[in-house]
Amino acid sequence: LYRRSRDTGQWGIGSLPGGGRIDFSVQGVEDELGYAKLKWDVSGIADSQYEIKVQSVCTDIGGLPGSNFYDTDTIELILDRVSPSIYGRPQVKLTGSIDMVQDEEFVLSFTEQLFCDEPYTFALSITLSINEIEKNLSHGNGIKVICKGNTIRYRFEHQALEGFPTNTSVTFALDGVQDLAGNEMDTYTEIFHWDQANSVSPIAQSGNSTAVSIQCVASQHAERPNLGCDGVDNDCDGDIDECDEDQF
Repeated sequence: LYRRSRDTGQWGIGSLPGGGRIDFSVQGVEDELGYAKLKWDVSGIADSQYEIKVQSVCTDIGGLPGSNFYDTDTIELILDRVSPSIYGRPQVKLTGSIDMVQDEEFVLSFTEQLFCDEPYTFALSITLSINEIEKNLSHGNGIKVICKGNTIRYRFEHQALEGFPTNTSVTFALDGVQDLAGNEMDTYTEIFHWDQANSVSPIAQSGNSTAVSIQCVASQHAERPNLGCDGVDNDCDGDIDECDEDQF
């Protein structure tokens, strides 16, 4: 067996775990069906993309130079032994009212492409608990999860959060996340309290502008109590810059 870095470099000979070259022609390696299988020691090889091939060498019977061997077609091998990890700090905390949380999509990004075939091999769960009352949510049971590329997205189903007041204890757990090579990430867990009193609402902006957030505070201006066109719900009725807010 021979290997080299993808499309470049010299061909190197693969080694057995105990030392020695990989040679499928050794007596006893081939089984009764004609298949030969040996283990390749990759402990000293860096994770990367490689080409590998098997070369058969025949007895030289005096033919043309270089005609006593045959190479198989090369195949591409991606050697990957590094588990995926979360990119950045995951934003999984619940903030604001039940309606605000249910309208939000939570996104976790990872350092590489994930194995996203369904049924999912990973488990995303959220446990709500207060006053000895506990509720477990998971994919298909109060939560809808979508895995694509290097992201896992989820949002809560309708009424999944009903009945849990502010300061509810929340445990977020993500287990079994794998990359395309089958490397598995360690379990990620985060515990926090859900503050429903923080009713901050985002303001959508177009283009490349930065998203900001505000907290509703009724205008205290003596002469202009309902000044509008400022991106603020001045009268705290849930609507931003409606007509009566422009009147003073």
